[in-house]
Amino acid sequence: MNSTTSFTVFSGALDITAPDPVNLGFVQPGVGAAPSFGSVKVTDGRSEAPSSGSWTAQVSSTDFANPVAGATIPASSITYVVPFCSVTGTTTCTPTAPITFTGVPQPVVNATTASTGDTATWNPQLQFTVPAGTVPGTYTGTVTHSVF
Repeated sequence: MNSTTSFTVFSGALDITAPDPVNLGFVQPGVGAAPSFGSVKVTDGRSEAPSSGSWTAQVSSTDFANPVAGATIPASSITYVVPFCSVTGTTTCTPTAPITFTGVPQPVVNATTASTGDTATWNPQLQFTVPAGTVPGTYTGTVTHSVF
């Protein structure tokens, strides 16, 4: 018995953009902060059949270091929160529960029913409290967004 079997290969790209650089402003030790990270946007340029695409956006972060003071604030002290997504087209965009950075990429937004040319945009908050006694100065880390 022969079975005619087929599959479809997508062309085009699935792209994610995020602001760079991001300055979260001034924070005070011992006081909670929830600054806006800025807009993150996924553009689906793949040639999938209308309303049949899906994707997942992930995020990870390094620790935040102050090399002048030799001090570090661990990435695990920061929570990434996506309150909502704005979409164009047929995409259904669903934020995951807030995640705490671990250094390993974690899902933050899932999308279904995507079509070519659709976009999804969100403006995450980074929620954290700088521990009391933290050495003053500028702390820098790398937040990495990816989509597949």
